[in-house]
Amino acid sequence: MRHQSAGRWGGIIILGVVWWFNPGAAGAWARHDLITPPILEGLDWLDQYEQIPVTPYRYRDDTLNPKFKVVYANPEAESAFPGGDRFVWYDLDSGRKYGFRGAPLGGVTSARRILTEYSNEPDWGMDKGLSVSWSQGFMAGSQGFRHMYYPAFTFHLPYPFFPQGISPERAAHFLDYARQAYLQHDLYWCFRFLARALHYVQDIGQPYHTYQTSIRFIVLSRPIAGTTQATKNYHFAYESFVAYRLAAEAAGKAPLTPHYYSLALTDGVRRPVDSAADLIKSVARENSCHVGKTFKSSVRFLGEKFHSAQEVRLLQKEAERLLRVKSPARKEFDQQVRRALQLTGSAAGSFLEYARQTLLEQPPQVPPK
Repeated sequence: MRHQSAGRWGGIIILGVVWWFNPGAAGAWARHDLITPPILEGLDWLDQYEQIPVTPYRYRDDTLNPKFKVVYANPEAESAFPGGDRFVWYDLDSGRKYGFRGAPLGGVTSARRILTEYSNEPDWGMDKGLSVSWSQGFMAGSQGFRHMYYPAFTFHLPYPFFPQGISPERAAHFLDYARQAYLQHDLYWCFRFLARALHYVQDIGQPYHTYQTSIRFIVLSRPIAGTTQATKNYHFAYESFVAYRLAAEAAGKAPLTPHYYSLALTDGVRRPVDSAADLIKSVARENSCHVGKTFKSSVRFLGEKFHSAQEVRLLQKEAERLLRVKSPARKEFDQQVRRALQLTGSAAGSFLEYARQTLLEQPPQVPPK
């Protein structure tokens, strides 16, 4: 028993070193635009915000990557989707903005469209390439540091058992900006800032964002670079398959159980919310308790080929095959994904209800310009 414990802690320490020397990319849920619509379905209060003028960005936010540019409409909306033999929902560095159409300045849009399309926006580079904290090297850089949260009393490096990551603060940050916009009668940017905040809330529903990594991903032949790559392989394969499944369900092309994942987003109960930050911390604690089962089911269902020191991506043909698999490993994997999506939907719905009660039900205090 002592030998097993020592091996487990040794593996975790190795993996912490892995993330420091070769942090890689930080994904979470791919395609937030597929996750958000089911969550919004039951929110009838959004119906009153159907005609929102698209207004210019007049806010200053020094926390963003200075190279980040605000975009309003995507001229390549039809072609900006993965194609060929690579499955690349996660390939955000390509400049493609999957699922995003937007509306031009001076046009009109709705709260539902804003929340849906711009819930992806924090993945468009605003949090990349920054020097935020020394510990960001253990969380895949500044974007990981801002999009992940390791709760207190979980083991992670460099600060074991202390909270790590600032996604709670980022959600609160954009909720404050939404409040500023609302007080200026700027509904477009109010909802767009809410969409940004919603992104961080949803990200913590992704189990891989609440725990540093797993000894299951250790590659003994290349303990640093190889283990880093294997971890990334499973991380991206997990989120890619979930996105593929949600896309298939939205298109009415999912076999076996047509809405199995998307319905999970509506199954969660509303949570009491005192602050956006506390909500994320609570969700992260709950998620981290189940992450071991998620890692195990990822290996069993997605396959051993991702346990590699080489980059291995989930190809579209492989995702299509996995959609039709019937096995105990598939059942276990689906149960863990549904649990995570249920938690994501519960947190996101609770956050939006909190925003409605504390923000949108309060009359603006300044006259419109």
